Formats: sequence, structure tokens, C-alpha cells
Amino acid sequence: MLSEFLTSSYLQYKEDTNSVASWLATTAKKCGYPVNSSSAAGTPTGRLKGKARKAAKAQKASTTPSSRQPTYTIAIKDFVNLAELIASYNNPPIRVPSSFVTILERAISTRRRHGDFLPTKDHIAAQGHNYFIGILEHVRDTLRFRFPVEMAATEDNPRQKDDVNKFVGLEVQEPSKEFLQAPDVPATASLPPVDSEAKYEAERMQNLEEAWFALKLLVEDYNTFRTVIRETWSGYRQGVFDLVAVSLMTNTALDLARRLENDAEIFFAQVGGPEEMLKMMYLALCMEKGEDHTFQERLGDDMNFRMWEASSAIFLPAYLLLEAFVRIIDSRHIPVYKPGFYGQYDPASDRTKKNAREKFQEDKIILTEDLGEFALLCMTLPHFAAEDELTRGLRTAFRTHKIPLALVFATQVYLDIHHVLREDISRGYADLQTTAEMIDNSINLNFEHHASLRVETWPRSNDLVFKQLQQDIDNWVKHDPLTMARKRLKRPPGDPFKLMRSHPLFCGLIAYHFKVIFQEVSVVFVNAWGAVMYIYHLYNAARQEKLLTSRWHDMEIIMGLQGDVFVGDAPRTPDDYLKRFALSMGYSATAFARDRRQVRESARGPRGLQELAPVTRMFKARFCEDSGQTDWTREDIEYVLSKSEWHVDELPESLGELSLTRNARKQHAPSSSGQGSTRRPLNTIELLQRLRNAVQGEALELAFPYLSLHRMCWLLLRRINEECHQNLRDLFGFRYLEKENQLPFVVGYIFMAASGTKKLGNLLSPQNSDQVTSKLLLQAASVLESYIANCGRVACGLLGEQNIMVVEETDDEDGDAESG
Repeated sequence: MLSEFLTSSYLQYKEDTNSVASWLATTAKKCGYPVNSSSAAGTPTGRLKGKARKAAKAQKASTTPSSRQPTYTIAIKDFVNLAELIASYNNPPIRVPSSFVTILERAISTRRRHGDFLPTKDHIAAQGHNYFIGILEHVRDTLRFRFPVEMAATEDNPRQKDDVNKFVGLEVQEPSKEFLQAPDVPATASLPPVDSEAKYEAERMQNLEEAWFALKLLVEDYNTFRTVIRETWSGYRQGVFDLVAVSLMTNTALDLARRLENDAEIFFAQVGGPEEMLKMMYLALCMEKGEDHTFQERLGDDMNFRMWEASSAIFLPAYLLLEAFVRIIDSRHIPVYKPGFYGQYDPASDRTKKNAREKFQEDKIILTEDLGEFALLCMTLPHFAAEDELTRGLRTAFRTHKIPLALVFATQVYLDIHHVLREDISRGYADLQTTAEMIDNSINLNFEHHASLRVETWPRSNDLVFKQLQQDIDNWVKHDPLTMARKRLKRPPGDPFKLMRSHPLFCGLIAYHFKVIFQEVSVVFVNAWGAVMYIYHLYNAARQEKLLTSRWHDMEIIMGLQGDVFVGDAPRTPDDYLKRFALSMGYSATAFARDRRQVRESARGPRGLQELAPVTRMFKARFCEDSGQTDWTREDIEYVLSKSEWHVDELPESLGELSLTRNARKQHAPSSSGQGSTRRPLNTIELLQRLRNAVQGEALELAFPYLSLHRMCWLLLRRINEECHQNLRDLFGFRYLEKENQLPFVVGYIFMAASGTKKLGNLLSPQNSDQVTSKLLLQAASVLESYIANCGRVACGLLGEQNIMVVEETDDEDGDAESG
């Protein structure tokens, strides 16, 4: 089941009817009506058979009850009796809460909007549909004089019904509790006590009409998803969003679509499954418009193209193309269509000017050529952790020959991405190449830099993580895995990376896989060596002492993103420089004696940099560790909301263009407990948009080149040690450094000299005298000044290669920066 924050249109409708039943039952019970005598929930009103019964058992088994509270089913026919009882009760009169009115109106509106389309000649089902609407309207009319004043005069206003936000109250997953606690219902001593342990649900209408109703609402949800997905890929083409942000959001939408279908499976199984229902829905559309579904304007037409618009709204063209391929594939037969078999696809052409036949032909060329590549991938190569929902669904369909509606939708999204990007479709693979090349080069330079330089905190075995990452880059980016598959099958080599160039969604998830793993291992590596952290301490000291005329952009960017690096305000005196240095090295502040002889190790260990991009890393287990986890929790959703500081604006000066801007920073994240938090309705589309914007806002954090900055800092430590070598020997003896991997200690010696500290426990060599001198700090600052002038924006340059532009806020002492 979905998180309590999210639902589909149909599930929202079901929750609305349950809410109506719950409020009627609990309120009637307050009025003395023995509601619990109704039939117990779990006793079906009609016996399911075959696939429907199997689906119901699976759904029941997958749901773990949170409590043992008894659940009672309220028959639809009893709604009116309960409403009349409540309306006539005057001891005291019952006031209907506004939340009940809103939910009741929404349920009626939803039924009306979709009730005129029933792809069946079963007049009994249609009558049942109208009967249910009549029941709900009767309840509304009966209780209207008990409504709040501002809602009582609405009458039957269609416009108001259309304006009802179908996601209002979405956070309420257990309506019986919500209504039991509704403040608008007075609880007086004369009313019987509420049985808070009981739960009430509306009778479930398990018939064909209900199955069609569920499918209609599900298709509506999918089309809403399509809108935000197309908007997002349009933003990618304009450069507003990067590949990782659009891919994570799109795949999340496809994942939600699959789980929404799973929730409605119990209904679809009654009509032979979604494939049969889709065909029957198309036949009903043809009948509605007076069209013959077999009509062909030209001999050999794949469909009645006069029904193109209507059939596209239910994804039928995508289904026809997918079904024609899936039914002929098996492990021994993987068809591959030669380029141009159905014609030539011209991505530079204007799709908006094409007629229905030309649009279908274009989609046919795209899919038939690419589905052969998908088949090679799914049938010959092992599953990869970063696999997208379309590839995942096709892998199953090729084996079972079954086509779920969610897979049809994913196929339609694949085509939509082509329609949006057109000739830029291969840009996804180009972006993946840029990411992979940057990571691979940085790892190679690191191996070269540390060929003969080791440290105990980074044993050689840790290099295996870097090497495995390079192996994945080699397998998926440098060499086309499908070329090797064709070779094994003795087929022509074909175009290298044809699928990757046509499937930017998959490229984006692979890029995500590379970036997240690279950030994780890079941060661990940088902390093991310490150069970045301790050079930052030195940089801060030189800045505080006014010894630098320039700012170090690279360093200020990453430390600004890291936040409270010093655990408090930046140190401003020589004594504080040394103390914070010792704390960063892992020594306890509580034992920091005046003579520095009692310094001992802290239980927390050395301080280091932290992994950034927290929202983006929410998908790490799935796409990097192959956990298979797809469910969103309440904490996941609230975390996305707390971090989504970015929003998209449409620029009025340039119609159709988008820009990403940042909201005012939030001071406090919302509390998951609800204490002190602001709760408001959240729909699935808003969540997808906020996820996309939050991931985009973290693009800089995820892409920062830690290893490059580490190498620069280590070279800087070498240069500072060379410049200060003679003075360091005079003050601390010939053995102040025994190995090069102790270079970070140079920063500590500089601070000891500046603060007049003779000894710092066993951490560093003792000073030979009590001399207080800033000579070492002056020399180090001179080296820093020269370095910053020549190499202070290396990381910014590497980020620019990934289309991440950095704007420094020069008047911000914390060096905070934003990406655009």
C-alpha cells in the first residue's frame, strides 16, 4: 500500500466514501443508534471468483493490521437512514463539520465526472452507479440544514464541485479516527460515549461497473503524471534541471504508477486484467463516437486514426506497439528490427504539424527499433542496480508475456521523452559520459598521486571500491554491453550505444549510481587523509589575521555547504585556532588543559566532512545497493518537504521557458510527530515536483570534486612545509615530521608557534622554546595567497564542465554558495 500521505484518484474516492460512512456511523451512535449491529467488515457482499479472489487474498495478505479494533461495514442503503436519524436528533442538534461536507461533495463530483462512461452494455451496472450517486445526494440534502452557514447555500453548484481539490484531507488515512475527533461534533453528557475502538467502512461494491470506475480514475492519474513528466523533461532541454533530477523524478512517477495499479488489481481481475479492459475501453470509446474500431482509411492501417486523440488518452497506441513485440519474444527468439524497416525517423521534424497516421508511424519507428535493444539488454545481461522502471517492467513482460497498465504507461512516457527532446535525445548519454569521464579521470589521478604514499586510515583494500566503480564505468559507458551481447549471438554489431542514446532516463539513473558512490567513497578518503579539513583551518586563520587579500572560492563553497565545520563560530584567536585543530584531530575539549599536557583522545574521534545531498541520497539503497525498496514512508515525504527550498517559475518575457529559483530558507524542518508542524494537503504531483526541485537544488552538493580538492590541498601542504621547513626545524627539531603522510601536522605546528604553546600532549613534537611567533603563519599565508591566485577555482571549473554554475556571495563570511 502507498504511504498515508499519497493515494490515487480512485483510492482517494474510496477513502472519501469510507469517511462518509464513518462519520455517519459514529455520529448516529452518539444519537443512540446501535450501529455495531451492522455486518462485520471482512464479510463480502458478493463472492469473488478466479483472479479477482486471488488478487483480494494477496492484497489482504500484504496488509498488516495496526490494531485489533473491530471493523464494521455500513451498507450503502443505510446511509440515508443514518443521515435522517442525525438530522432529526435535537438533544442537542448535530452540527455537520465542514470537512464532512467537503468530502461528501468530492465523492459526488468524482462519481458524476466519470459515471457517464461505462464500457459495458450492463444497464444494471449503470443503474447501480446512478443509485449510489442518488444515495450520496440524498445524504447531502438531508443534512444540508445542519451544514456550516457558509456551505449550506451551495445547492447543486457544478462549478463548486469541479473546484473541490480532490486531494484535500489527503493526509487522513484513517477517516474514522478523524471524524471521531472532529471538533465540530459536540460531545455532551447526554450523548452515549463513542466507541473509539471501532472502525467503520463503506460497503465495497464489487462489480464490473466499479472495476471500470477504478480504471477510469487510474488513467486520469497517469495522464496527470504525464503532464508533470513532460514539463520536467522540457526543463531539462532548457537547462533548468539536470539529468539526475529529471530521471529520479520520472522513475519515481513510474514507480508510483505501478503501485497504484497494484492497489486496483482486485477490481481489474474481474474483467480479465488491464489488457482486456483497455481493449474494451477503446471499443466503448469508438461506440460513443460512432466509429468502427476496425475502420481503415488506407489498407494496412494499424488502427482507426480518426480515434487517435481519444485512444492516445488511454495509451492504446503505445499498448498496440508494445503488445505486437512482446507476444513474439522468448529466450530463443529475440527479434531485432533493422534501422529503416518501417521508415526513417526525423527528430528535427515538427511533431505538432503531423497528422495522426504520421504520429503513430513515428512512434512505431522509435519503439520497434528500440524494443529490440531492450530485449537484448533484458534477456542477455544481468539486472543492474540502477535499472529504471521501464526496463524493469519489460524484463518481466518478456518472460511472462503479460503487459500491466503501468508498463504501457512507462512505454508512453518513453515516447513522450522522445517527443520533448527530439534531436536532443542523445544528450542524456552525453551527460552520462561527462560524469563518467570526470569520475574515472579523478580516480586515476588519485591512484597516480598516491602510488607510493599511504596512510593507516586508508589501507590499499579500500581502493577496491574505486576500482569497482571504474569497472562499472567501463561496462556501461566506455564499452557498449549490447555490442558484446550481439557478438555472442553472432549478430551484426549495430550502432554502439544505440539504446543508451535513446534512453536518457536509464542514463540518468546510471549517472546517479556513479555520483552517489563516488561522493561516498571520496568523502571517506578525504577524511582519512585530512588535508582538506586542516588546510581549511589554516585558511580560516590567515583570513582572520587579515593576511590574505583574496578568497578561496573552491574551499568556501564546500565548507559553506558542509555547514558547522568548526562546531560553533569560526575561531578568531591563535589559542582558538590550536584548540579547534586539536578537536578536529579527535582530541577531547573537556581535557584541554591550560598547559596543553593533558590532551586526550575524544570518544567521537576525528571530525570530518559529511556526505551531502540528503534528499538525493534517499534513493541510494535502491539504485546503488540494489535493495529493491520502493515504498515511501511518512518520514521520507516530510524530509523532501523540509528540504524543497526550490521552485519553478515561468518567465513571462520568454513564453514557455522555465527558471529555478530558491525560496527563503526554512528555519525548522516539520516535525513528523505533528507537534508544532503545519499540516496541509499534499498530492502526488506536488510531491514529484518538490522531489525534482530538491534534487536539482542539491546538484552542486552531489557533484563537488572532493578528490581534486584533496590533491590540491596535499600539494599545498607540501609547498607550505618546504617554505617553512627551516623555521619548523628550529622550533620543533629535526624530527617534527617523520613521514610525508604526517603533512597535516604542519598546520598544528604553525598554530602552536602562533599561540606560544610549548606542548600539545603526545599529538605533536614539543616546541624548543617559549617563543610566540607568527612568522610561520605569515609564511604559510604567503603560499596560500599565491595558490589561491592560480588554482583557487579548479573545483568551480570542474563543476562548470557538468553545467553547474556557481555564484559566490562575496559579502557572506561563511562562504555560502548556490548553484543555478
